[in-house]
Amino acid sequence: MNNKQLNILRSTYLVALMTAIVLIIIFEVGLLSIGTRAYDSMSNYTCEMIGVFLTIICIPVALKLMSFGWIKRQLSIQPDKYFTLSIVRISLLTVPLLYDTIFYYLLGEDATLGYLALMDVIAFLFIWPSQGKMEYELENANKQQEK
Repeated sequence: MNNKQLNILRSTYLVALMTAIVLIIIFEVGLLSIGTRAYDSMSNYTCEMIGVFLTIICIPVALKLMSFGWIKRQLSIQPDKYFTLSIVRISLLTVPLLYDTIFYYLLGEDATLGYLALMDVIAFLFIWPSQGKMEYELENANKQQEK
C-alpha cells in the first residue's frame, strides 16, 4: 500500500468521525429538533434493537476482519486487496455509528443508543490506518499461508 492509499484511508476514517461530530453539533445547536421520532414505545424499541444488532454485529466483524482465515488467504495471494478491506472495515463501523447517533437524538436522547454510539467510537480507535498495522496484518496473512 502506498502513501496515497494510506492518506485515502485516513481521510475516510476522519470523514466518518467528523460526520458523526457534525450530526451532534446540528442537533445540539437546534438546527434539527431532538425527539421528533419518539412516537410510541414499540417504534422506539424497534429502532433501539436495530441499533443494538448493527453494533453487536459490525464491531466484532470490523475488528476481526483481517484475521479471518479466508481473508488472510486472499491477502497472502493479493496484498493489494488490503486497501479495499480497510475501506470495508471503516464502513462497518461507520454505519452503526451514524445510525446510533442519529436515532439517539431522534428518539429524544435515548441512553441506549448513546452508549452504542460511544462503543462505536471506541472501536474506531482500534482501526486507525497505519503503515505499521498494514505490514503486521499482511505479515500475519503470509504466515498463515505458509502453514
